[in-house]
Amino acid sequence: MEEWISFIPVVLDELVRRDGLQGNASLPKCASCIEEPGTYRCIDCTTPVLRCATCIVLQHECTPLHRLEVWNGGFFERTSLKDLDHCFYLGHQHTACPSPGSKSQVMLVIDVNGVHYVTVQFCGCAGTTEWVENYRQLLRVGWYPASFQRPKTAFTFDALDTYHKLALQGKLNLHDFYSTLLQKTDNCGRTKKIHRYHEMSRCVRQWRHLKQIKRGGGCHDTAGLVSVPNGLFALECPACPHPGRNLPENWDQAPEDKRWLYSYFLAVDGNFRLKLKSRGINDPEISTGWSYFVENKEYIKHISQNTTDMEVCPNSPFSAFHAVNQANNKSSKDYIASGVVACVCARHSLVQKNGVGDLQRGERYINTDYIVASVLKGISVQSVVISYDIVCKWSIHLLQRISDNHPDLDVKNIQLSYLIPKFHLPGHGDSCQTKYSFNYARGVGRTHGETVEQGWSNMNLAALSTREMGPGARHLSLDDNWSGWNWKKILGMGDFLLRSMLKALLMKEKHTSENQKFDSTFPEDLRDEWLSMIRNWERNKSGPNPFTHTEKATKLAEIRRKLAEEDEEDVRQGTTRHQVPGSVFVRSGLEIEEQQRQLASDIKKKPPKSDTQIASVQEKRNTLMRQIIKWRELQLVYMPGVVALAPLPSSEDNTEDDINIAENVPLLLPSSLDLERRERICLQQVAEHEQLLRMAQLQDSLTSLRDARKVRRKLLVNHHTQIAGQGQRANTRSRAVMDSVESRIHRSVDRYRAAYRALLQLDPTSDWQQTYMELKDRDNRGPGKETSEAGLGDGSYFRSWIWLTNPRIPDVSNGTVEENASEEDVNDFLRVEWTTSFARLERWVEEVELLQEEMRRVVAFLEWRSQEWLAKVDAHERTLNTDVQSGLDAYARKQAAIYHNLAVSFARLWRPTLVSYNLQHSWATEYLTEHGVPLADTIPASRARGIFKLRVSGKSHNATPLPSNSPVVEEAANDHPLLEEANYSDNSGSEGDSGLEADWDNDDDLDF
Repeated sequence: MEEWISFIPVVLDELVRRDGLQGNASLPKCASCIEEPGTYRCIDCTTPVLRCATCIVLQHECTPLHRLEVWNGGFFERTSLKDLDHCFYLGHQHTACPSPGSKSQVMLVIDVNGVHYVTVQFCGCAGTTEWVENYRQLLRVGWYPASFQRPKTAFTFDALDTYHKLALQGKLNLHDFYSTLLQKTDNCGRTKKIHRYHEMSRCVRQWRHLKQIKRGGGCHDTAGLVSVPNGLFALECPACPHPGRNLPENWDQAPEDKRWLYSYFLAVDGNFRLKLKSRGINDPEISTGWSYFVENKEYIKHISQNTTDMEVCPNSPFSAFHAVNQANNKSSKDYIASGVVACVCARHSLVQKNGVGDLQRGERYINTDYIVASVLKGISVQSVVISYDIVCKWSIHLLQRISDNHPDLDVKNIQLSYLIPKFHLPGHGDSCQTKYSFNYARGVGRTHGETVEQGWSNMNLAALSTREMGPGARHLSLDDNWSGWNWKKILGMGDFLLRSMLKALLMKEKHTSENQKFDSTFPEDLRDEWLSMIRNWERNKSGPNPFTHTEKATKLAEIRRKLAEEDEEDVRQGTTRHQVPGSVFVRSGLEIEEQQRQLASDIKKKPPKSDTQIASVQEKRNTLMRQIIKWRELQLVYMPGVVALAPLPSSEDNTEDDINIAENVPLLLPSSLDLERRERICLQQVAEHEQLLRMAQLQDSLTSLRDARKVRRKLLVNHHTQIAGQGQRANTRSRAVMDSVESRIHRSVDRYRAAYRALLQLDPTSDWQQTYMELKDRDNRGPGKETSEAGLGDGSYFRSWIWLTNPRIPDVSNGTVEENASEEDVNDFLRVEWTTSFARLERWVEEVELLQEEMRRVVAFLEWRSQEWLAKVDAHERTLNTDVQSGLDAYARKQAAIYHNLAVSFARLWRPTLVSYNLQHSWATEYLTEHGVPLADTIPASRARGIFKLRVSGKSHNATPLPSNSPVVEEAANDHPLLEEANYSDNSGSEGDSGLEADWDNDDDLDF
């Protein structure tokens, strides 16, 4: 930018120069005839040279929509070919018709460069073979008439197509586009405003419909458009399994351990932004059920017979995801549709044919059931995995509901599995966390189920414009947008599947290494037992869950009870030194220590300012100081030499700068002394009691920390999903609760660290440090990913050690600290860690295998689609005009070439990686060889730049696991430094709170 600033004066000079005569002191001669003065120039011609009126008209005989300017003696002002008596002839190669049927007329034509008044002359050779109707004459020059009876206004194909693409890409509404065209014509308000918005709106709708039919092959259908099958014009996902199109022969007889490769993954969700206002518009449907929306009449008839409201998972705060609170939202009263429910493929985000329907009031089962059933009718595989944020309740009696309401759908032959999208899963209760988790479901790879949200982020941009339309126009517009979305997804599958494969290979390698190290710590029979438990649970979710355990925490009260029993025995034997037992003395000291920490924390958090606050703090200090003085008197009994280390504090001496402040007074428990002083000053029994209590305190603090962090996570989910956006009062209350939990976390951390330091002094050589480690700030996290770890998926996530510690129960029966946990308790805890680690590895192994199959399926499907288009050439039973027949055949060949070229480019892109890793690549080699495509073992370096970068926590990293001698790396390394050594740098959980970039269109980021 700094370099460009120096060019500003030069660029401005050139811009201003265009407003003048551009180097001519006076008007030059006409550039064509060199006789008359050149006063006219064309804005749209490549070289805007000056010509005379006659020559400028001759030059634009066939380009009537170019914009002209005329030099008025002082500057250039706008004019038009119409003002120069230019007439545009239709027919006869744009020459005058020998027998015009009527005189010329002025038409208003809207193009991408503005609005034009054009004098046209229609061909009037009626009765001849060459003559066609006026509207056909307009269509043949690329002008779409606003009326087919007496056309007076037309829109160029270019204008309609440009808006169509802008609407698909940027969700631009027609009003803004139309206003822009008016501004390009006159941005100064000098001319009368042209009102053709409603006409253009009607033509745009017709254009969408025509494009839908043409691209879907409707023009080639021998039966015409009399009976179009439902979903015929929808773009299907080439990576999903379609028998007869992209699956191998006898796929349904595959071994049991490979059948999951042919499962169909669906994701279902509702969207309450895509509403439709009730405006009293009688807007007919012209393509209902042809693409993504279900056939509207049957759908409305079906749901009108059932008014059952949606039930919600009782363990889930799902007003979070707008499934409940939108159901009775008052703002939905004036809407015909309160939103939509849609079904997409859960791995690639393509909307399913007949997979969308309007919602009338909330996300009711009757709506979702109908949509899912409509999609299942078009699926011919035996296994379907359905992802839905409330699937835990919705799936109950689903098969019965479908059998009752959709007798034409045989669900007995379909094996349905139900899972909850990974991002939504934390909002459910504990019972759903593993039962419906993608992470623990076999045969799903690294599917996350959130692909439907990608579509919403794209479609929500169209909500403002579509909610103002009529019902038919809205359905057509949304169908058209979903076709654009699906097509972009298909075009991007080459890079997407390759990036996914590279990441999966890398993570498979990393987790294989980690899992091998973990396996070596357990005997083989124990691992076999745990694996068997996993397989049994996968078959029957009602059995023991191998991925969960019940944490058995040691309570400080338990130690107190055991010590009290010990003290009672000392009393009976007459060996006590004081009426207050030694264990009570130590316990009281620990309680005073806790009060000191609490008081210091409160003062630091909220320093006293007013007299009332200062007085309150002083009263607390005085109370605590009196307790310390009383406890110190007892300390002289059990630690007689302590008086030489610290005199008794004075309750009146509370100077801010010395240790006599209550919260700063050193208690000098045995743990605060070195071994020599401890043996000399205090009784051995006291140190043993403190060691027992500290060990209990250590575990009690860790348990408390875990519990508090669990509560914190649930409160965060509740805050972001139910509280945020409801006003300042609700947010303040929520924040107050959060602050109290944060205080509990800090207290638990401080208590743990105090107990840890004490045990290091009391028992520095024991093996307790193998279980309880130093608690650093970075360890204080979980359960699950923190904000700074938002970019990490479960497959890339590693828990803090605080969640991996095995509970140990001190046994004081013989006066020593020993592990009292049974072998079953230990194995239960370690089993969870092994099974979750095993599940992570298994999901990545499945992902690699599934991606190989998806790559093969994509190429097979695209080639099938190419052959399907080729079959349409010369396959017309009805008699057609020769030029129409020629156009149909040319279009079919063009579409066939598009799909074939896509298949070839994808196969060439994927093959080098498949070969490098010795993955299934024979299909790619055979396909390329069959079609005469040279085999290459390298990926072009220019293409590699956009492939070998993955974003983790908002940063770009080299994520290619290709070996350094890979042909891909050898060619690309010189041009792409990130590929030099293929040294993946996983900076997961990097510093800062950057988190995951909000780019739902990038599937690499969706690694949950």
